[in-house]
Amino acid sequence: MKRLTSAQFLQATSSLTMGVNALEIVEGIVVDGKPQSDNVTAKQIKVGAVLPEYLAFIV
Repeated sequence: MKRLTSAQFLQATSSLTMGVNALEIVEGIVVDGKPQSDNVTAKQIKVGAVLPEYLAFIV
């Protein structure tokens, strides 16, 4: 998967209406290269709560 810089991520997400937690998780995935499961575990939420928004972001 292609990774983004922090600046690219901020530009790409500036007009999205995703929740803060979801944005932080997606940033961890696409900027920091962390597995989705690690980010979800850290936030104590279910994978399904983030996956649809993440998929919408990367499409």
